[in-house]
This record gives sequence, structure tokens and C-alpha cells, in this order.
Amino acid sequence: VPLNAEIRDRVRFMNFPPVARLTSETSAQTVAAGSFVSIQMPTQSIDTYTGWSSGSNTRYTCQRAGLYMVYGQVALLSTNAAGGYVAARILHTIAAGGTAEYYGAASLVPTTATTGTTVAAHGLIRMAAGDYVELQGRHNLAAAKAVKATSNGACRLIAVWVAR
Repeated sequence: VPLNAEIRDRVRFMNFPPVARLTSETSAQTVAAGSFVSIQMPTQSIDTYTGWSSGSNTRYTCQRAGLYMVYGQVALLSTNAAGGYVAARILHTIAAGGTAEYYGAASLVPTTATTGTTVAAHGLIRMAAGDYVELQGRHNLAAAKAVKATSNGACRLIAVWVAR
């Protein structure tokens, strides 16, 4: 019987590897200028290994060790005059030592439109069980900016297990 359970678990893992898609839909969060802020992700549409929790909705906690492709997209509403920058990064916190690593990118705010800015960050991140990743955003625009919370263009955090 233990061998059957082990085979069942391995087949399940091969058919349903750890995958998560979290979004900022329904979030009322704003991001103040000047420092990185973890983006709240109150909605999860996929989470095969229950790495997301509504009590800690800024993070995805690794349940199965391995190499993950992690993609994050920060989308801020901007009604001010264009200028400045918006930045995104992925914070990887190693549970065993509490060490933080960052993966990210930055983008200039468009100079011809002020409807909003979306910038992405991504990385291949090796995680152990208990490690977690968070999407963080930052800007230097004049006032606090709302996180886009609609289904078309919301902030996203996607984690996909790639290899052992």
C-alpha cells in the first residue's frame, strides 16, 4: 500500500505540477511614491498546491521544492501628467534563513498618455518548501497611485514549477 500511495502521488504531481495565478482584482490598495510595496493579491484563479492564503494575500508560498518560473506584473492607474518611473520586482524570501533576493525590471511612464502604467518582472527562482515570493511595485510620481483592480490589466503574480 505505501508503494501505491507513492506512485499515486508521483503521477498526480506529473499531471498537476505546482502552478499559481494570483491577481489584484477587487483590491483597493494604493502605492505611495518612493519605496517598494508588496502588492495585495486578493484573487487567485489557479493554485494547485494551496500556496496562497487570503490571510497573507501578498505572497505565494512554495509547497514543493524546485525551480519556478515566476512572473509579476504591476499595473498602476495614473491620472497625473506623465513623467517619472514605475518599477516592479519580485521578492524571494528564503524561509530557512530569512534572506531576501530580488528579481526585477523598471519602465518609464509614457510621455504621451496618462491612462496607466504596467511593468513586468520575472525570473527563474529555485525555491525550497516554505520559501515565498511577492510582487512589489514602486514609483516616483507625485501622489499615491491606485493598483489597477479590474479584470483587464490587473496586477498578476504567476508561479509555475519548471524542474526539480
